[in-house]
Amino acid sequence: MRDMKMTSKKIIPLFLVTLFIVCMMSYSHAEAASKENHYSFTNGERTVKLTNQIEVKVNNKEKASVIVTRNGEKVYSNEEFAKLSDLYIINKDNQQYLAVAYRMDGSGQALFFRILSIKSDQVDEIYQSSTYSRAKLSIENSKVQVEVPTYEQGDNKSEPSSISSLEFTINGDKVKLKQETKTPVKNAITTQSSGGSTQVNERYTNPSYQEISRILTEEAEKADIPAEVLKAIAFQESGWQQYWSKGNTPVNWYSDQCGNWDGTNVKLGYDCIGIGIMQVSDYRYLTEGQSKNKYVKRLKEDIRFNIEEGIKILESKWNYYDVRSKKYSNGYPYIPTINNNDRDIIENWYFAVMAYNGLSDRNNPITNAYSPMAYQEDIFKNIRDYSLVDVTPFPTHKLFTQDSILLNFGLENVKMNGPLHKSKDTFTAGETAYASVNDLNLRSSPGGNKLMKLNAGDKVTITGDFKANSSNTSHFVWYPVQASNGTRGYVAGSYLNQTDDVTSYELSGDRRYETSASLANFGWHWNQPEAVVIGRGDLPIDSLTGSVLASEFSSPLLLTETDQLPTEVSHELSRLSPKKVYLLGGETGAVSKSVEQEVHDLLPASDIKRLAGETRYKTSYAIASEVADHASVDQIFVTTGDENSPDALSIAPYAGEKNIPILFTESNHLSQSVKDFIKENSISSATIIGGTTPVSNQVKSELEQLTGKVTRVYGTDRYKTSIAIAQKYYDQSKMDKVLFTRGDETVDALSASSLAADYQSPILLTRTDGIPKVTEGYLNKAVLQPELYYIGGENAISNKTRNQIETYLKR
Repeated sequence: MRDMKMTSKKIIPLFLVTLFIVCMMSYSHAEAASKENHYSFTNGERTVKLTNQIEVKVNNKEKASVIVTRNGEKVYSNEEFAKLSDLYIINKDNQQYLAVAYRMDGSGQALFFRILSIKSDQVDEIYQSSTYSRAKLSIENSKVQVEVPTYEQGDNKSEPSSISSLEFTINGDKVKLKQETKTPVKNAITTQSSGGSTQVNERYTNPSYQEISRILTEEAEKADIPAEVLKAIAFQESGWQQYWSKGNTPVNWYSDQCGNWDGTNVKLGYDCIGIGIMQVSDYRYLTEGQSKNKYVKRLKEDIRFNIEEGIKILESKWNYYDVRSKKYSNGYPYIPTINNNDRDIIENWYFAVMAYNGLSDRNNPITNAYSPMAYQEDIFKNIRDYSLVDVTPFPTHKLFTQDSILLNFGLENVKMNGPLHKSKDTFTAGETAYASVNDLNLRSSPGGNKLMKLNAGDKVTITGDFKANSSNTSHFVWYPVQASNGTRGYVAGSYLNQTDDVTSYELSGDRRYETSASLANFGWHWNQPEAVVIGRGDLPIDSLTGSVLASEFSSPLLLTETDQLPTEVSHELSRLSPKKVYLLGGETGAVSKSVEQEVHDLLPASDIKRLAGETRYKTSYAIASEVADHASVDQIFVTTGDENSPDALSIAPYAGEKNIPILFTESNHLSQSVKDFIKENSISSATIIGGTTPVSNQVKSELEQLTGKVTRVYGTDRYKTSIAIAQKYYDQSKMDKVLFTRGDETVDALSASSLAADYQSPILLTRTDGIPKVTEGYLNKAVLQPELYYIGGENAISNKTRNQIETYLKR
């Protein structure tokens, strides 16, 4: 018995060793088989032999070329503006397939793949996938699976809200998406630092956000890149984290999906590619070996180096404008320049920022205008929200994509109106600076007690070095300053300028239609409107009353030709993609049925509603009734229905702000539609806009009988009426925004009325080549230095007139 026990003790270990060897052999065989069916690629040339007859030649340069030969004869070839990352051999039902996976340049490492059918006599491409940003591709037992991180607004790219799993099946010469599942990250991934099956080595700790802000600022200055741009990219990529904080490393995901995970809390992307604060990803095409390993190790362990490498990538994308080396087959550069291509201008980095993430359709700002936004739009919104620099929205309505795998706008340069902004992290001690906004707090310390208020144009002196914030959502810095009265304190650097120039914007287009698109693009660039109002542009009388409806929904007012949507308007309408569209006026005299059909074709899911009557008076009644359906209405504005009169133009912003309908009347008697509206809505007061010629005292008497209270606001000409309205309805001591439009043509102002209502600001009329005396007098009494908005180009308001306006308003 004792001998049997001893024998069994010897047999059991032997059995276990044998079992282990068998398992390892099986594992090794599985690994070998896997590697035989999966090939990864770096830069340069490589040939893969699929069978004795078939070879695949891959050349990864700036473009990736793939050539399949059979017995030396080419049977398939393709070239892409992307890097070929992987080849997979798939065998199913006695048929061989080849999956060819590509990755686009950029931190997004956008993935797309093709499936080729390999037959005895030919090679056919049977499928091309969509492009998936930051995705992971895996193929096992002929099942093709793509894991795609999905983001909600506010997510950084290393921390998605959920993971979408897409499973594709191959049947003969068909590839179909079999299923798509979406799993919230918090449910799909257990984050743990101890216990469980895998333990994280949390060896790394992030520097403080204050230190990270300082490093980003220093490195941006060295590279001559606006610090605000670099900070926003680092935030979007990683939330300003090189490493996962304690207990938050996504262990299950990394251990299951990322064969390159080193077991530490280094912040990898969910595609297992991006590394660290800048999610650097271009290393993957380096030749395997010690040099690459050292580089990757440094990317993980040295946050400043990671930032420097991110800057190199961004710099290379900036140079994509150089058509000598970076151009499409149509001769245009990868990205256009903006204005004079000055590196110091934040807005000029728009396309380089886009390219940092990748020139994939995912970053098309027309089709990805809102949640989720195109990458560069997120970045510039970050600059607004976290650096507090009021960057000018990029005029995306000017962009039209060409037919190309990569985003190709077919442009060499884009003209962008100002104001354009330089970095606010560049002031030095002893330098003079000026407040750029009104009501700016001078504080005892960064974020400390308020000492006094500064207004736009007030001069201060920088007295020392900046101090950074200890938050990853406060990218701006604080400067110690001395005000003109000797008070010392700190102000947010984002609100300082190097000059005391008045801030002014130009919102314009080649025609009135394009101007309306420009206004919509500017005013509703990052906030999607619920509705859009569309009115006739060549006789915009209906748009005057419709401006109140647009303001009620905080929506843009677009102008159209009677029989067709202008191209830029159509383009902008697609970008806005509202739930509801209002058409103003009838099918024959205002907005045709064909335009309505165009709108329906563009926005098939939107509710389209026409507001019209047999006459302009009845149309104003229909629009006013729609306003009353959505807001409490107890007063109205009444003005002439004469389309040549500009009297009511300047009241539109205030009427829209207060949801007060504008109704048209005939000159010598009150229109029946006005009477009906008053009775149906129990209107208690009315205000006539205009003098006794356009709206007679007879009309006033009839209104008094119906409402009991009637006032009249007017001037002896359109300019004086404009000022009379501004004086009555706007407090000049608090007015920090003013819109200007030409007085001899009213249509541009109508498109601007909803924006003015949002700003709670007046629209003032001016002549093209000079300021009316009444307007001069009004501007001379300005208490604040307001932001100015010129509606229309230089042909509408000349530079001479603009200089005059700004001279009067400069403190």
